[in-house]
Amino acid sequence: MILTELNVKAYNGIEIKPTPMYVRKPITQRIVNHDKEFEIYKKPSTIIVNDINGLIDTNATERINNEIYTVYQKNFVEVLPSCNCGNFNKKFLDGKICPKCNSMCKEEDGSTPVMWIRAFDNKPFINITYWQMIRNIVDKKVDVLRYLSDTNYNPVKKPDFIHGLLGVMGGKRSYANLLNNFEKILIYLKNIPKFRNKPVAQKMFNDFIWIWKNKKKDILSKYLPISNKKLFVMENTNKGKFINLLVSTTVDVVNGWLYFDEISSNENKMNNLTAKTLSNLSLGTTSIIKDYVAGKKKLWRKQVYGHRVPISFRGTISTMCGKEQNYDIIGIAWSIGVTTYWYIILNFLVNRYKMKYLSAVKYLYAHVNSHSDLIREIFDTMCRESPGGYMWVEMHRNPTLLPGSKGRLRAFFKDDPEDKTISVPMTIFNQFNADVDGDRMSASVLCYWSIFYIFVWYMYYMIEYNKIKRV
Repeated sequence: MILTELNVKAYNGIEIKPTPMYVRKPITQRIVNHDKEFEIYKKPSTIIVNDINGLIDTNATERINNEIYTVYQKNFVEVLPSCNCGNFNKKFLDGKICPKCNSMCKEEDGSTPVMWIRAFDNKPFINITYWQMIRNIVDKKVDVLRYLSDTNYNPVKKPDFIHGLLGVMGGKRSYANLLNNFEKILIYLKNIPKFRNKPVAQKMFNDFIWIWKNKKKDILSKYLPISNKKLFVMENTNKGKFINLLVSTTVDVVNGWLYFDEISSNENKMNNLTAKTLSNLSLGTTSIIKDYVAGKKKLWRKQVYGHRVPISFRGTISTMCGKEQNYDIIGIAWSIGVTTYWYIILNFLVNRYKMKYLSAVKYLYAHVNSHSDLIREIFDTMCRESPGGYMWVEMHRNPTLLPGSKGRLRAFFKDDPEDKTISVPMTIFNQFNADVDGDRMSASVLCYWSIFYIFVWYMYYMIEYNKIKRV
């Protein structure tokens, strides 16, 4: 299972520590202990695939598949409570048992795995994220770890160093043998000609070896989670059912355990099934990120960096050039200023300029796109009464995920209503990974106390800067 955190120090194989909230860090992956997660999320309704015998229970496949993926009959997703078959999907039916599929009508929170696989005795699962990290370095086309542990896996083209690895394992391919010789395998891979003179690869193998020596309790687990069904969607189309490749791979893995007869099976079949499970599910560590999370229209950028707070604005950026420009001052377009600071301006009109509320609202509507000396005076007063003589905003160019892609800046209001752009100093374009071909940026208006602390820090910085300059 992959968990993601904000403001987490990039993983280096040694330690993972949270950083202070004011330090901007990218979203990173981290390895978690599956057995600890199992104890945390275990409920009476938790499904362990090994406890269901598909050879006896004829409805097991359909019931398990309903927990892996969701079938949508419509072109939109409903958030109402629903049973597995969709017959019950009303709020007043929440908690009722559907007579068709015999499942409870309920809302899914989508936050935890809904089922787990239990490892065979003396064959704990290797963490699939750790498995995939090694696979990405060694060979992306051939899963070398699976070849060493699954006798049914025989790719046509194998890497040249595979025979040396078999020698390290004593010539026997099995998952149990892989576990017994895992550290030796990593050391051998680190020293083959392909990686010997590559500093980055050497560092990564050193990290892999360190993790295996010092974090084996987190790497090896008795339970392995299956991704939540809300992540996977099967769509009915006029040409049949559309299903993601990752979903079909997951279904194949689960069905392998569902119909596996542990009592009559031999050691070799157990080893092969375990290795196949880890290899197939490890693909999900990158596939989930690629297909569902990363990218301009995916979850991270939409829900984490693409968020909008109530008092915020977004617009096309233009450049501010010249010797007198400060790198930390931006210009807010007239129309953006009126609409974003609407309630503040309205408060000025009603309380300081004694306008009637309805008249003030009409006045604002009339001057969103036209100049007003009165609103100009209010803008100047707002800036003058703010710390430092400027408005303060936190600006970011979503969906950029680069470190430093957010910045707290001072702002003033531009005069020309025809200018609809946000003027940004050319010197900070690189920070936001921006250019002037129509890029748009977002900004959130900071509250008073945030502005106060920033202003104190800014004044301290300027004092220290002037001291250095005088010296």
